[in-house]
Amino acid sequence: MPAPNVEKILRYEASILEAWQKILILGGVPIEQVFQQFLAATSVSPRVEINVTSIKPTGHRGAYHNIKTFDAWNGHLITRVYTRRSKNGDQHDDLLAIARFKALYFNESFSADVLPWHVMTQIQEESSHRMIDPERDEDITELDHLILFSVRAGAWPA
Repeated sequence: MPAPNVEKILRYEASILEAWQKILILGGVPIEQVFQQFLAATSVSPRVEINVTSIKPTGHRGAYHNIKTFDAWNGHLITRVYTRRSKNGDQHDDLLAIARFKALYFNESFSADVLPWHVMTQIQEESSHRMIDPERDEDITELDHLILFSVRAGAWPA
């Protein structure tokens, strides 16, 4: 199915964030606990913050109206989990597990239903970093996945 315009294809960061947010919610993270981008200090806990960073073209090119253009990119999908140690710290690892599980089965998770103009070709866990913010009584884990995605076949508008 073709995108309504080229702009829909080129807003790939937003498309991936919207899809990942939906996937995490469907995986069991409450809707009021998932946020796109990283927040300034907030009292919401537990929470999951997501972002897409360091996106760059792979060098693969396709043609759109006889113009050679990039049609595949790679970068990082960042998922941060925050919990309060004294309040809900027992939920921390369960929230991480949801993100890891959904990334592990990314072919099913990132279907055309949630990511209509792009196809996720690879998600690979790159690293995780656990932190403690003693002033806010928070445990924080940043989960970094390397991603590779491209324009879905038939998505370029006519």
